[in-house]
Amino acid sequence: MAQPNKVTYPLPANSEINISCEANAAYLQRVTVTIPGDATSPYSFEGVGEPGDMTLVNRVDAIELASSDTERPAIFTFEFDSSGTGTQFQPSPTVLQPYVKATPWGSLITIASEDGVDADNNDSIVFINTAIIAQLDGAAKASGMWERGEEKGVRKLKV
Repeated sequence: MAQPNKVTYPLPANSEINISCEANAAYLQRVTVTIPGDATSPYSFEGVGEPGDMTLVNRVDAIELASSDTERPAIFTFEFDSSGTGTQFQPSPTVLQPYVKATPWGSLITIASEDGVDADNNDSIVFINTAIIAQLDGAAKASGMWERGEEKGVRKLKV
């Protein structure tokens, strides 16, 4: 189901976050990620091709966010430029609802857009990977979720 051009997705607490994007379009694509309270936000990914890398201005292809004690919103804005100049961006007319694949150690979330040309709903794709970080305690040990890795303090589940 389509959503408005700006999609807000809650980034989970106690998780390391990796955000990257991919283009699958002939038109130049841009995804802007705004995280209120993040001093380096907004982040703007741009790219073109099928598939095409979408990178930040400094050519980095992902955002790495440290864990936070609280959930925080991330606002994703999808645009395209049919001229290819990077000066005539317009809102992508279709943005799909986030798809969430939850796992015991985190989640993979994808959000895709369509610029209106071929209706394949994959012109820009955002990938949000989360890795749960938690205090190792008796309940976590008992669940079997924390069998791998060291048993010292705070750590990420290793798979």
